[in-house]
Amino acid sequence: MTREVFTSINAASLGLQIAQSPATKPAPSPIQPLIDKASQLYKEAIELSKQPSAAAKRQAITKYEEILKISRLPEVRAVIPQKARSYDEASILGTIAIIYGNLNENTKALEYFEQALAISRELKDRLLEAGTLFGFGNIYGFNLTEYTKAVGYLEQALAILRESKEPEARSQQGVTLLALGVFYRELGEKQKAIDAYNQAQSLYDNQSKEKAQALSGIAGVYGTFGEPKKEREYLDQALAIHKANNDLPEQANTLTSLASNYENLGETEKALDYYRQALEIYRQTKDLFRQGLTLGYISLIYSGRGDRSSAEKYIQQALELQKTVQKQLEQDVKSQRNQIIILKQIASSYLSLGDTQQQIYYLNQGRIIAHELGKTQEEADIISSIGLAYYHLGETQKAKENFTQALKLQTEIKDFQGEAKTLVNIASIHRQSGEFQQALDILNQALEISQQKQNSLLEGSILFDISYVYRDLGADELGIEKSKEVLAIYQQSNPYLVGSTLYSIGVAYLQSCFYQEKPEDCRQTLDYSNQALKYAHEKASVSNEITILGTITKAYELLEDYPQAIKNGEKALELSRKYNLKNKEMSTLGFLSAAYERAGDYQKALDASKQSLLLSQQLGDLTSQVTVYKIQGTIYKSMKQPQLAIEVYNQELKLAQQIGDISEQTYPLYKIAIIERDRGNLNKAKTQIESAINIIENTRSKVNSNDLRTAYFATVQDYYKFYIDLLMQLHKKDPSKGYAAEALHISERSRARSLIDLLNEAHAKILKGANPELVQQERDLRQKIDARDARRLNLQTSANKNDPNTKETIQTLSTEISNLLGQYKEVQAKIRANNPEYAKLINPNPEKDILQLPQIQQQLDKNTLLLQYSLGEERSYLWAVTPTSMQVYTLPSREEIEKVATRFYESLQQGSASDISIPNAQQLSKLILAPVADKLSGKRLVIVADGGLQTIPFAALADITPQPPSLQGKGEKSKPLSSQERGLERGSQYQPLMVNHEILNLPSASTIAFQRQQLANRKPAPKALAILADPVFNATDCRFTSKDCRETDTPQPINSNLDTRSQLEQSALSRSAKNLKRNGWERLLYTGDEAKAILQLIPSESSLQAFGFDANYNWATSSALNQYRILHFATHGIADPKEPGLSGIILSKYDRKRNEILPSKLTLGDLFNQDYPAELIVLSACETGLGKNVNGEGLVGLTRGLMYAGAARVAVSLWKVSDEGTSILMQEFYKQMLQEGKTPAEALRAAQSKLWQEGRSPYEWAAFTMQGEWR
Repeated sequence: MTREVFTSINAASLGLQIAQSPATKPAPSPIQPLIDKASQLYKEAIELSKQPSAAAKRQAITKYEEILKISRLPEVRAVIPQKARSYDEASILGTIAIIYGNLNENTKALEYFEQALAISRELKDRLLEAGTLFGFGNIYGFNLTEYTKAVGYLEQALAILRESKEPEARSQQGVTLLALGVFYRELGEKQKAIDAYNQAQSLYDNQSKEKAQALSGIAGVYGTFGEPKKEREYLDQALAIHKANNDLPEQANTLTSLASNYENLGETEKALDYYRQALEIYRQTKDLFRQGLTLGYISLIYSGRGDRSSAEKYIQQALELQKTVQKQLEQDVKSQRNQIIILKQIASSYLSLGDTQQQIYYLNQGRIIAHELGKTQEEADIISSIGLAYYHLGETQKAKENFTQALKLQTEIKDFQGEAKTLVNIASIHRQSGEFQQALDILNQALEISQQKQNSLLEGSILFDISYVYRDLGADELGIEKSKEVLAIYQQSNPYLVGSTLYSIGVAYLQSCFYQEKPEDCRQTLDYSNQALKYAHEKASVSNEITILGTITKAYELLEDYPQAIKNGEKALELSRKYNLKNKEMSTLGFLSAAYERAGDYQKALDASKQSLLLSQQLGDLTSQVTVYKIQGTIYKSMKQPQLAIEVYNQELKLAQQIGDISEQTYPLYKIAIIERDRGNLNKAKTQIESAINIIENTRSKVNSNDLRTAYFATVQDYYKFYIDLLMQLHKKDPSKGYAAEALHISERSRARSLIDLLNEAHAKILKGANPELVQQERDLRQKIDARDARRLNLQTSANKNDPNTKETIQTLSTEISNLLGQYKEVQAKIRANNPEYAKLINPNPEKDILQLPQIQQQLDKNTLLLQYSLGEERSYLWAVTPTSMQVYTLPSREEIEKVATRFYESLQQGSASDISIPNAQQLSKLILAPVADKLSGKRLVIVADGGLQTIPFAALADITPQPPSLQGKGEKSKPLSSQERGLERGSQYQPLMVNHEILNLPSASTIAFQRQQLANRKPAPKALAILADPVFNATDCRFTSKDCRETDTPQPINSNLDTRSQLEQSALSRSAKNLKRNGWERLLYTGDEAKAILQLIPSESSLQAFGFDANYNWATSSALNQYRILHFATHGIADPKEPGLSGIILSKYDRKRNEILPSKLTLGDLFNQDYPAELIVLSACETGLGKNVNGEGLVGLTRGLMYAGAARVAVSLWKVSDEGTSILMQEFYKQMLQEGKTPAEALRAAQSKLWQEGRSPYEWAAFTMQGEWR
C-alpha cells in the first residue's frame, strides 16, 4: 500500500466543492462573475496539481488560495449560506494541506489541516473531520515517520468512521485500518498491526483486491518480525485471490514478494523460480519498469553466489530495459516521479557491475529531477546514496560533503529518521578515519533523535553503532553494555530482532576475549551464540545460522579447542555450499583457515585462505580481502616463509589505505616490523613500527573521553613493548647511537598518558566555568549513581544478601549503575570538549612533551636514583637514571617476574616476615634489584613500576647489599641496629630496602614534571592539618545515645609480648571493604585515637577536625579544606578493580537524628570536582593505593583523583591493615614529620623502620606507600 494511494483517498474524502456551489444554490446575478471565476480557478488548480513539478503544484496552491479569497468576500458571504461556505473552505484547506504534504513542506501541511479540522468540528461534520484526521496521520506517518502521532490521529478517525451511518464510512474504515497496519508495524506493535489488517479484510469481499492487500499487509508484518513461514502462508493466500481475479500485475508483485521470502531464507533456487514467474508476467503486461527491477533482483542472487558471468548477463538486460523506460519517461512530462525511480534502479545496476562512477552519474540525474519537483525528501535520500557511493570508492571527503548536504535538507524538512540515518553515515566516515570521538558525538546526536521520536528500531541500530566504536577503542565492557541495552529495547518492542541481537552481544564478547585475553568472555560468546542459533533454527534462516556458526568457530579457536572449532566451521561451510551462498562461504573459509593455522595444520589453513581470498575478489569485497590477507600473513609466518608473509601484509596495508580504514593499517605495519626484526633487519623494523606508532598517537589524540583514551591505549601496548625491545636490540648492536635513551623515551610515551592529560587539564582548570547545563547533568548523574551504589552496598552487606530476590535487586542496581556511569563519562567528555583549550591539552607532541632522557635527568637531584621498569613478553628492562648517567639492564620476562611478585605480595599478608615473606622478598630482589645493586648505596629511590610490580611495596624488598641502617632525624647521630633488631635472626639475612633508602613511587617519570608545572608558584596553604576520622556507619552506633561511648566489642590492646602472628590474629578490626559486619561497616575505634594523637602535635588554631557524625560528605567536600597543607582521612576505603569511578572513602552515613545521609562515600568522581591544594593527602584507609590495573596506564584509582585535585604527594595503602596497626604507624609518621622535621617520604621511612625495629612484620608497616613529589 503506497503513500500515493492514501493521498488520493484523502483528497476524495475531503470532496472539493467550491465550484459546485452554484449548482447547489443558484447564485444571484451580481456575484455570478465571481462564481465563474472560482469555477475556472478550480479547474486550473486540479490540472496543475496533477503535474509532477513543484512549480506546478505551487501554482495550484495559489489558485486554491484565490478561491478561498473569493468565498470570503462580503458579497459572496451574503448570498451563500455559511454552512455550505464553511464546508467548501474546509475542503480547499485540506486539499492545500495535501499538496504541501506532497511537496514535503510538512509544517505548512499541518497548519492547513489544523484550519480544516477546526472548521469540520464547528460544522459537526464527522466524515469531514475523519478525513482531516486521516490527513494528519498521513503526514505524521509517511512524511515525518512519527508513527506514534500518526496512529493517534488514525485511531481518532477510525472511531468516528465506526460511529457513522454514512455508506462511504465503511470503505473509509478499511483504508484507515490498512494505514494503521503499516504504522503499527513500523512501531514494532506486531499484534496491533495484524489486528488492524484482519479488521480491514473483514470489511471486504473474500475475492476483493482490498482483501488481498490486507493479507499482503499481514504477510509483511510476519516478514518484518522474522516469521518467514507465516509470511509465506499469507502471501500464498493473497496470490490465490489475485489469480482468481486474473489480476496479472498483482500476481507478479506477490510472486516477487515470495521470491524475496525464499531469498532471505537462503533458498536461492526457489527464489529464482518465483522471480522468473514474475518476470514472465511483467513481460506479458509489457511492464518494462518492473521487468528491469526483477532482472536486477535475479542478478543480485547470482552475484551473491559468486557467479559473476550470470550476474552481469542479467544486470545488462536490466540496464537495457531501464534505459528504454527512461527514454519513454523523458518524453512524458507527467512521469517525472517514475523517472526518479528508474534512474535509481539504473544506478543500482551499475553498482552491481562495479561501475561506481556510472552509478553516481545516474543518481545525480535523479537528484536533479527530484529537486525540480520539490521532492526534498527524495532529493536528500539520493544525495545520501551518492555519499555512500563515494564512501565505497574511498573518497571520504566527497562522501562527507554529500552526507552534509543531505543532512541540511533533512533538517529543513524535519525528516528526523533520514537525519538520524545520515548522521550515522557521517559517523562511519569518522570511525573509519580513526576519529572515534567525533564518531561518538555524532552517533549520540542520532541516538537523541531516535529516542525523541520513540523509534526503537532506529535507536537499537544506533546503539549498536556506538558499541562498535567503543570496541574499536578497546572499551569492550562499554561496547557489551550498549549491546545489552539494545537487547532490552528489542525484547520490549522488536522481539523478532532478539536473535540477531543475542548474536551481536556474542560478537562483542568475542572481541573482548580476543583483545583482552579473557577466556571467560569466549565462553560468554558461546552462550549468546547458541541462544541466537536457536532463533535462527526457529526462523529457518540458513544465512544467519552460518554466520553464527562462524562466530562459534572463532570462539572455540580462541579457547584452543581446535577440534570443536573445525567441526563448527566445516558445518557452516557445508551449509553455505549447499545453499550456494558465496559470501557466507567466503567468511566461513576465513574462520576455518584461522582455526587450521592455530591447530598447526598450515597447508589446510593456506588452502582455505586462498579459496576465501578468491571469493572475496570475485565478490569485490575489499574489507574481507583485508581480513584474509591478515590471516595469510599469520599462516606464512607460521610456515617460516617470512618474505611471503611480508608480501601479503603489504597487500593488507595497501587495501586498508585504499578503503581509508585507519584501524586496520597499524596491524600489518606491526607484523612486518616483527618479521624484519626476526630476520635481523632492525632498521627496517624500526621504520615500520614508527609508522604504526604515529597512527596510534594520532588516533589517541582525537578522543575526548579520558576513559576511552585509556581503553584504546591499553589495546596497543604490545606495539610500544615491541618498539622498546627493538631499540634495545639496536642499542646492543651499537651502544653509541643513543638507542637506550630512545627506548626510555618510548617507555615514557607508553605509560600513564591519561594521568598526564589529567594533570595538564587540572592545571588549566578545564572543569571550572563549564557549561552550567552540562555541570547540572553531571551532578544529577552523580547523585543517581551514589544513591544506587549506596543501596547496593547496603544489600550486599545485609543479613538476607543471599536471598534470590535480594540478589536480583543487586544485579538490577549494578546494571543501572553501569549504564549511569556510561552516561556520566559521556557528559564529562562533553564538558571537556566544549572548552577550546582542551584540544591543546590532550594533543601534546609525544616527541616534545613526553620527557626524554635529558629532561628526566633535570627532574632528579644527586641523591636520587630513578628505577624505571618495562616488563616484556620475552625479556624486561630496567633503566637506572641519575642526573648525570643512565644504565639499562636486561631482566627476565614479565611472566617470570610477575609470578614471583604475586607470591611475594600474597605472602606479605599471611604472617611474619621471617616465616613466609622473607624468601619471596629476597627472590624478587634478586630478579629486579640485583643488576643495580652497586648503584643503590645512599640513594633515594624513585620507582616507576610496570605490570604486577605496581602493587609491590618496594620498601619490604630485601636490600641486596645491606648496610648498617641510618635512621637519624635532624641533629641525631646514626646508631647501627643489632642483628636481632635488623631482622637477621635465624640466618634470614633479611634487611628491608627501606632501612637505607627513602622510596617513592611514580606512574611515569614525566608525571613529576607535569605535576611540578602544576605546583609552580603555588603558595602553601596557611594552616597545617584537616583530619577526618571515626565516621558513623550504622544506625545502631552507640554514639546516638552517648557522645563519647566506645562499643562493647572494642578490641583489646595488642600484647607486645606475643609473636607477630598472634598479634595479627588479635587485631579484629580492618579498614577494608572486605571486612564487613552483616549489617554494614564496622566502626574503626582506633581512627579516633589516631586522629587525636596527631592533633596533639599541632596548635589547635592551625587544625580542623571532623569526628563521628561530622565526618561526612559535606565536610569532605567543603571549600574550607583548601586552607590546609595536610589532609588526613582515617576511615574505611574501597577499591573497585572493575569500575574505578566507584572506588572511594566511606564517610558518615547518618546525622545525629538518624537521618540517612547521601552521598556517604567520597568517590573518584567527586575528587575530580574538588580543590585540594595540599602538600600531602593521607588516606589512612585500606587498599586506597589499588585500583583497576590498566595496561599502559597503571593502577587507575583514588591516587590520580587526589593528584588532579591538587595534592603534591599522596600516602596510600596496598592492602587491608589492622585498625590498631595503622593507627600506630600513622602516629609515628606524623611525629617524624611534624616534630622531627622530616619530609613526608623520610617520615614514612622512619615510621616504617621503627615498627620493623619493634619486630613487626612487613604486613603491618609496608602497606603504605608515598607517591608524588619528594622535594
